[in-house]
Amino acid sequence: MAADSSQGFFDGMEVPVEDRIGEEGRGFECILDGMNPERILIASEAAKYLAAEAGFKACTQAVMTHGGYGYAKEYHVERYRREIMIPRIAPVSPQLILCYIAEQVLGLPKSY
Repeated sequence: MAADSSQGFFDGMEVPVEDRIGEEGRGFECILDGMNPERILIASEAAKYLAAEAGFKACTQAVMTHGGYGYAKEYHVERYRREIMIPRIAPVSPQLILCYIAEQVLGLPKSY
């Protein structure tokens, strides 16, 4: 799917000194500095969510493949399934991660 994009220019637009943020000519640098930590935080939360969900699905499938043996403590798949819950709920649950992403990326109201 293609998306139209274009550039916009404001030539000769005067910005009063009291409305400027930072030094003249360094506004773009200020914007980038402010956005990067937010982007990194959102990306790491999304990566944590996706990795935890993938691990959970894989371990659940392994348990189901083994049938009753997959639930027995004598087999490693039971332990893997139990341990994969840790990254899903600590330090925050997948639901809180999705709420945070919805709030920060989509601009939806806080729901927690």
